[in-house]
Amino acid sequence: MSDTTDQNTTSEDTEQENTQPAEQKPAETKPASETLGDAGKKALDAERKARRDLEKELKELRDFKQAQEDAKKSDLEKAAEAAEKASKERDSLRAELLKLRAAAEHSIPADYHHLLTATDEEGLKAQAATVAELVQAKQTPEFASNPGQGVSRSTGSDTGAQIAAAESNGDFKTSVALKVGQYFGQTNK
Repeated sequence: MSDTTDQNTTSEDTEQENTQPAEQKPAETKPASETLGDAGKKALDAERKARRDLEKELKELRDFKQAQEDAKKSDLEKAAEAAEKASKERDSLRAELLKLRAAAEHSIPADYHHLLTATDEEGLKAQAATVAELVQAKQTPEFASNPGQGVSRSTGSDTGAQIAAAESNGDFKTSVALKVGQYFGQTNK
């Protein structure tokens, strides 16, 4: 019975081997290098070396191309940055020119140019007019009238009369100044 089982198993194995595709059969063939001979081995080695060399060269060319593209991108980015910087500088110079023109039109001294902060021409002109008025007001101070100014003490002017005249004119500041001076003995009594 064991012989029959062995035969059945053998015939089943053979059928399974025949039904499997050729690719899945166990490799019973000899390696290519053994069947080619010396000339075939040399040709195969030469082809493999040529393929490795070409793949290496292809990789180098791809790397070189990528480096070129990166360099171009860098140049483009550098050019874009330079253009942006030039544009900002141009805008800054325009603003400074407008500021100087407005200051010159209104005769504003350089010490007051920092007060002109507007960014448009109309705003700068309005600010320049205001600053010019303030500068003009500062340069021509108003002096309070002093009734005792220019009067000689030797003329014997009466301080009391000056105080009365200042109070009747509503000039209490002068009146107080005269009274303080009289109290400390600085004016004629």
